[in-house]
Amino acid sequence: MKKTFLNKWVIFIPLVAAVCFSACKKEVADSPTVSTVAHKSSHHDKYRPFKMSSETFPRINPIAPFELKEPAGMKGYANAVGWGKGNATYMGKIKNWFNQLAYSPTGADPTVGTTLAPIVDALKYPVLGGPLPLIQKNDFKELRKANKWLKIPVSVNGMIVNSVIYNDKGDALFTSLTTDAKLVFVSPTRINFSAQGKFVGGRGKFVKARGTYTQTGYFNPQNFNDAEYHIDGKINY
Repeated sequence: MKKTFLNKWVIFIPLVAAVCFSACKKEVADSPTVSTVAHKSSHHDKYRPFKMSSETFPRINPIAPFELKEPAGMKGYANAVGWGKGNATYMGKIKNWFNQLAYSPTGADPTVGTTLAPIVDALKYPVLGGPLPLIQKNDFKELRKANKWLKIPVSVNGMIVNSVIYNDKGDALFTSLTTDAKLVFVSPTRINFSAQGKFVGGRGKFVKARGTYTQTGYFNPQNFNDAEYHIDGKINY
């Protein structure tokens, strides 16, 4: 059966990361003062468990295929970028934005994995309209507000910031994947993904945050609103 345009792109859905606002997106709260100075911590060098869970809403930015240096033999051909909402340890209710580059041997679907891309790059992606999950008008309106508020960096100490997790109090965590995300096709309505990453600073009480985590999740290639993203790791701040 011939693939429709919609079926061609649903394969990219969530490719990780993510997670913030609901389908009826709420605007980011009027920017409270965001501290860029680390709060005093009584935890010193102790690492504590950190968990985050959220639902996600991805979008796709198709690009001309190009050869990747790593992994060898793969071609990048679309960005999977999006947002989510959920809860996180030491943060309460959170919002999140994420960005990934999907790749395959042929530079076309099916995707076999994703590698990280700067979340702030999404602000340059064109509005494509058309069927979801292509980028729609005003999709990144809240990302612009969050970036103005939190000043999300492209990288921290040479590590690309491909995701930001934050709350309405001005506490934010920057994260960077240290492995590519691998996809596992479970069924026509479920594709799992997993990867490893690091906390690389942030805002508010997380300015000096560091630690490692495992991220897992799934997405439904037939329903763009059926996707989840989880982090399980350790953090010091």
